[in-house]
Amino acid sequence: AATCPCGKLCANRELSTQEAPPVALFLTETKGWGVKATRSISQGELVIEYVGEVIDEGTWEERKRSLSRYQHMYFMALNPYEIVDASRKGNVARFINHSCSPNLQVEKW
Repeated sequence: AATCPCGKLCANRELSTQEAPPVALFLTETKGWGVKATRSISQGELVIEYVGEVIDEGTWEERKRSLSRYQHMYFMALNPYEIVDASRKGNVARFINHSCSPNLQVEKW
């Protein structure tokens, strides 16, 4: 960003200058909501920022216990002590499905 002392070398530049993410939310026939690409995505390209509330392990355990087994969970571990809960404050990234053969990777910035 213009106010960053790193200037054009700022590591957050992609997030601050990215237009709409190249993804769209859609309802599947049997698995609920999903996300699909709206255009070709190059290897190494930023697709979307996974956002949510960063919570500690204790809060995560409490929230898990409060959910029924049929409710969806949108948790992603940053490390053993911090979890991103995208349930309440997330975006469409929470609907990107996990896979045994993933074609995206998560990076902590």
